[in-house]
Amino acid sequence: MTFARNSRSRMRLRVVVVAALIVLAVLVVGGATMRPAGTARAEEPTRTVWILKEVINIWKDETWFDFTADNGAGHGSVPETSTGLVWNSVSPDAHVVEELVESGYTSLGWKIITGTVCGLPPVGDSPNQYGTDATAEIPPGNGDVTVCFFNSKDGVIVETGPDLAAEKYSGIVGGKKGYTGYGFVPLTFDWTIGVWNMGDAPAVFAGSDLIFRDDLPPGPTYGTNLVVTGLGDWSVNGHDEFEDLACSLSGGSIRCQVAPTAVDGDVRIPPGARFEIKFTVTPHAAGTLQNPPAGGDCAVDPDDQVYEPAPDNVNTCGAVMYLFDFIRDLRIKKSVVGAQDDSTSFDVRIDDNEPAILFSQGVPAQTTVDWREHTVTESALTGYTSLGWKLFAGSEEISCDSTAEPHASGSGATARIPVRDPEVEYYYPITLCFYNKKDEVAVAGRGTLIIEKVEDLNGNGIRDPGENLVDWEVEVIGPEPEFQSGKMVSLPGGNLGLDGIEPGAYTIHEATGIAGYKPIGSITIVVEVPDGGEAVARFFNQPLGGLLIKKVNDGGASSTQFKADIEGGNQDLTFSEQTASEIQALANGAYTVTEDAASGYDYLGWTVLAGDAACPATPANSSAEASVGLSGTETKTLCFYNRKQVTIRVHKIERFLGGQERDGEGWGFELNGCGVHQTGTTDGSGDVAWTGLPPALGCSYTISENGRDGWEFENPGNGRVTVTPGPGADTSVTFVNRGLLACRGEECAVTLPQPATPAPTRTVEPTPTPTKPVATETVAGARTPGSPGGTMQAQATPAAPSAGSGSAAPGGGGNFTLALAGFLIVAGGAALFATEARKRR
Repeated sequence: MTFARNSRSRMRLRVVVVAALIVLAVLVVGGATMRPAGTARAEEPTRTVWILKEVINIWKDETWFDFTADNGAGHGSVPETSTGLVWNSVSPDAHVVEELVESGYTSLGWKIITGTVCGLPPVGDSPNQYGTDATAEIPPGNGDVTVCFFNSKDGVIVETGPDLAAEKYSGIVGGKKGYTGYGFVPLTFDWTIGVWNMGDAPAVFAGSDLIFRDDLPPGPTYGTNLVVTGLGDWSVNGHDEFEDLACSLSGGSIRCQVAPTAVDGDVRIPPGARFEIKFTVTPHAAGTLQNPPAGGDCAVDPDDQVYEPAPDNVNTCGAVMYLFDFIRDLRIKKSVVGAQDDSTSFDVRIDDNEPAILFSQGVPAQTTVDWREHTVTESALTGYTSLGWKLFAGSEEISCDSTAEPHASGSGATARIPVRDPEVEYYYPITLCFYNKKDEVAVAGRGTLIIEKVEDLNGNGIRDPGENLVDWEVEVIGPEPEFQSGKMVSLPGGNLGLDGIEPGAYTIHEATGIAGYKPIGSITIVVEVPDGGEAVARFFNQPLGGLLIKKVNDGGASSTQFKADIEGGNQDLTFSEQTASEIQALANGAYTVTEDAASGYDYLGWTVLAGDAACPATPANSSAEASVGLSGTETKTLCFYNRKQVTIRVHKIERFLGGQERDGEGWGFELNGCGVHQTGTTDGSGDVAWTGLPPALGCSYTISENGRDGWEFENPGNGRVTVTPGPGADTSVTFVNRGLLACRGEECAVTLPQPATPAPTRTVEPTPTPTKPVATETVAGARTPGSPGGTMQAQATPAAPSAGSGSAAPGGGGNFTLALAGFLIVAGGAALFATEARKRR
């Protein structure tokens, strides 16, 4: 029940039931000697009717309200602070419960509810469900019934509004779980956030408002696939407001906002509506996981955008998880193949740490390891040859059966216990079996040849801890009859012992060209097998990684080829966006790769990816040299990024009054923008170009023309053009200037196309004298072609051209006479204007 309080504190918890005020009222029925209406007989099924009281504008109202059942057959009283009025042993018939008038209170109706929360008063009437009068109609049936009666206290005005709340717990969607919990690293668990409105009016969030925020503690990996569930009634004016809610996890924070597609651009959380956000958490370190972390936030309406007049619930949320390293039992067993009675003790070390752990066939060792990866290395023992190891999990008792083929899953004397797989049952212990065979005692006159193949990870020609033997093939040539002509033999698990062979010199030649390996040292070994003794031929091969080089070519053709060099490796490797380079087989180590400069392109940087991967759109590094580290037989992809430069071209056209055009030579232009300032002058073809420009990304280029006297801008009218060429663009613009004079002489050599037949001669009327006198001025700048030198007097109104060349120069016939007459008229008008001007001064 909410009431008006002058407080917006979010830390005040609503107390629903105060222990000291709990009153359990009982509906009393009439005398013991007669069965009042509605009371069940002994043989009939019975039910219980609960009557709850809700005064909507008073907090914990203590006034007692009176009720009667079935027209006075039963009666009782109950306040709002009670847990309710109970009517026991009620028959399954239909019944009525009436609330009597209480002075100073107005009845707001009744409704049958599920649960114990009355909610809001009814609107309208529905038989046997709810009504706005004071008489509840209880339908027949066998189930228990709870009826809420609503009142308001007269003269009390309460401001309605939303009341938001939030919580966070570890568990499933639905009921509230504990705020604290525990887990094991690296087992994944779920966190669930609940947000709801417990007020009596919708909470309205506008488009820019943040509805919910949870800053997650650093360390774990969080699943970005949020499961958002809407609970309760989200309908407002027939629209499902839950559809307008958008929640996402990014940058270590969960945020819920108004979806871009929201109707009316807002989200309304109706009273009683709730949404829950469920996501996965995978921890990587033991300790306490506190949410939110220091300085973080976990709250609904974190920016206080929604006014809550009576906040009985807290808006903040939080949770604590206590995390422990998962510990696994490890049993280490021994199997001496072919010698089940052998009880010799062997020893192993976990992660090369002391002390050594002793075990033997029939007496296993037992210890524990955490969930991380570990190595277990068995020490070499004279008289025994290692045959490998095998890892088991999934049952209580596992024997190291050596009769299965193959009985070992790993070669060499070092076993690897992988990181615990969360998908595998983890309650059972791990059993690790090491397999050996007992070396045979040398026979006089015979010898033993042992051949080994070492996977030399660092390429140093030494078998270091952690380096295993690998399957291989070799050719053996020697005095033993079987090998006199040479014989290829396999090294299962990287080890082969040839016992009881003829002593003498043996040549062992390893197979080469096996993909992914590089020989270290000699590929042919000659050993002397002694009489009654043994000789060892050990080969080393380093596993090779692979490097692919790919291109991201922004704005250029996907087929354009680029070149790169590997320091200490191949040079001039070709590749394009269309085709990657050939895979480069490289030994373990770090490599520096540089790309050759490409004309017309800007270099942007590089990215290294695991495997044969697609290049992302943007580089991770911008340095000139790419650094790539290879380990084992892994393949990596190196992406180089380039952006094609831009070319901007200008073409200049001069247009005369007579309509003739020609390419404009010698015109000056400026280019500004995107950090560039350049100038240029048109050539004899009227062209000027700027190359090698950066693309206009977030900027633009402005091309400005330097004007000339005697010419005016025609297109563009202001002598400037702005362009935004993207990567690789070749942009052309044209500038047209109109001359203020007609062309003369050689100027008219470039004309518009003439008709095939001569046009008839026309008589041109003289141009009338302008209304305003026009002063004669000198045109500055370069000499006009056709002028003998010096300056030229501009004519305010040039003569119209006749058919033909349109020239006003001598030799132009009647046009020259008209031009001369026009000149005299203009000159005379200018003189009169000057005289008048002197008079006015």
